[in-house]
Amino acid sequence: MTRRQLDQVFEQGVLLDAAAAQTIQEMNRSDLLGLKVAGTVRDVQVEIFSDQTFAAPYYGYRVLLKNQLPARDYRLLQPVHPDARPITALLRKQTLPETPGIVLFDHKQKNQRAAILPYSLNLDTYPVLLGTERQRHLYDIFNWLLRHRLTGFVENTPDLVPFLIPDPKHKRLLLALLNLSFDWAVNSRMRLARIPFVIQQVRYLDEQGKLETSPGLQLHSCLDYQYLQLTPETAVPPLQMTVLLLEG
Repeated sequence: MTRRQLDQVFEQGVLLDAAAAQTIQEMNRSDLLGLKVAGTVRDVQVEIFSDQTFAAPYYGYRVLLKNQLPARDYRLLQPVHPDARPITALLRKQTLPETPGIVLFDHKQKNQRAAILPYSLNLDTYPVLLGTERQRHLYDIFNWLLRHRLTGFVENTPDLVPFLIPDPKHKRLLLALLNLSFDWAVNSRMRLARIPFVIQQVRYLDEQGKLETSPGLQLHSCLDYQYLQLTPETAVPPLQMTVLLLEG
């Protein structure tokens, strides 16, 4: 990417792992990170949610890292800009939790935001990214990066992938849910950002390709967000997809 292209990408908000941050640093673009990626951090035991702004109900929660990731996978992230701040802390063996974990950088002058992880994102990492507490933490981070709420996400079924296609001109929203699991997605709940029109009905595509209604299949409101709860008729079979149409 050119310098201009990188700037445009970071204006949208970027999540980077330690390896990607190292690459950006080697491109002499540390100004996008607000920190220095230094050497390996050894003897890491847990990661602590240390900033109440993110996942406030789980402030102080500890994610076990020992024996979860390769020992040399942790990198020291040293903030060098006043707008870069850690939101988690790494607890090492027989030390205080003073080592920065996830670091956020809000470059206000350039209107750029980045979140940098102190380890790599790969097949070895995903177990430490699962769980209700981590989901809430990442949800808050993504909202911060975007500067608005996620358009939609599945709250309680990790292998159910949502595809949202809005059609505001015709006041409708197409929602497809792909089940990547070998289990049925039965009691799944989809949270949606505020829709710019009132939803009058929700229909699903049956096996004959016809749009049908189902008792209980409707958009609900809770506090300041909306959600859709799947019914037995709209449960998603293993390795298949359910298509829903929300109409105004």
